[in-house]
Amino acid sequence: MMTEMMLASWETIARRTLMIARDTCTPAEYRRMVIEKVAALQRSTLAGMSGRGTRAVLAPWHEIIDKVWGYSERSGIRGRTVTLKVKFANFRQITRSRTGQT
Repeated sequence: MMTEMMLASWETIARRTLMIARDTCTPAEYRRMVIEKVAALQRSTLAGMSGRGTRAVLAPWHEIIDKVWGYSERSGIRGRTVTLKVKFANFRQITRSRTGQT
């Protein structure tokens, strides 16, 4: 599972590189996203290797959802649900979401 999550993470980083090439993402924002994803992946991997369970493995990704949610609220971006989708190398995917008040 952890190897699959790592591959999915690097796929997302590659997509962000394309965003920089298209001028839709700044290099500073890209660096921040890479650092954040790598840290989440490391924490998630450690939780999985120590046998702490699915909740502990997904906790770092839930923190990213909370950051996106907070950013959206501060920026006045409207929406009800933030969804995190994790795509695995074997094409399996899982999603986690948070829905707020309307």
